[in-house]
Amino acid sequence: MCLTCRCLYDWICRWIWKCHACFTVTVESGRIFCPKCGNGGTLRKVSVTVGESGTVLAARRPRITLRGTKFSLPLPKGGRDGIAKNLILREDQLPSKFLKQKPKKKIDKQGDDFVMADDIFTHHTDAKKPLQPPMRKALAVFSGKRNPNDNHYSRRRPK
Repeated sequence: MCLTCRCLYDWICRWIWKCHACFTVTVESGRIFCPKCGNGGTLRKVSVTVGESGTVLAARRPRITLRGTKFSLPLPKGGRDGIAKNLILREDQLPSKFLKQKPKKKIDKQGDDFVMADDIFTHHTDAKKPLQPPMRKALAVFSGKRNPNDNHYSRRRPK
């Protein structure tokens, strides 16, 4: 029963994330990797309902089709740009500085002519920064059915 609007609910529906590798359940919606096993791309959105008697029921998700996902992994690249080029398959492969986004400072547009001592080396821009390369690469691998070995420069554009 809701006390603010004095309504009686028959059932409540809610979404959770369930890992289909280790069957761990989490409610954190921003996660890419499973909190228990650390696998990436195994979290699936599952609806959870609470019935009239208080029983918790989790919905069954359809079977995961592997069509379009069976590709051999590319070989790891070395060198200075290896962090941005290599695939990230587990959460512990991410550098710690890429796990959390830095809070953005509020910039005063009228005070640009006056420079503070701690703001000498900062660069002010209105453009939003994209995700850092390792996080973007992890999102691209787990987001859909694409070949990680695909050379997108060799394809022709459709006319």
